[in-house]
Amino acid sequence: MKSMGSVLETMDVEKISKVMEKFEQQFTDLDVRSEYMEGAMVSTTAMTTPEDQVEDLMRQVADEHEIEFTGELESVKLKKKAESKEEEEEEDDLSARLKKLQGL
Repeated sequence: MKSMGSVLETMDVEKISKVMEKFEQQFTDLDVRSEYMEGAMVSTTAMTTPEDQVEDLMRQVADEHEIEFTGELESVKLKKKAESKEEEEEEDDLSARLKKLQGL
């Protein structure tokens, strides 16, 4: 304990504290920037990867490991189509209701 006290007496604790705070802030900023860059790179890669090549690769891997590949991407596509059709129907219904209200 005596050695720690003597070290603290010879050092400017306020300066050390400010430097540590600055270091922590820079570290936090770097973490935020790296997360942003990682997210941007993932989304860019996902958007530029041809879907048919991904599906072909998945089939190839499934064949190599003797796993049945049922084209799950196809079912996802069909589900998305159904959801978008439901949304369109809702929009059409809302549009019709709005026109009816405007006509009053």
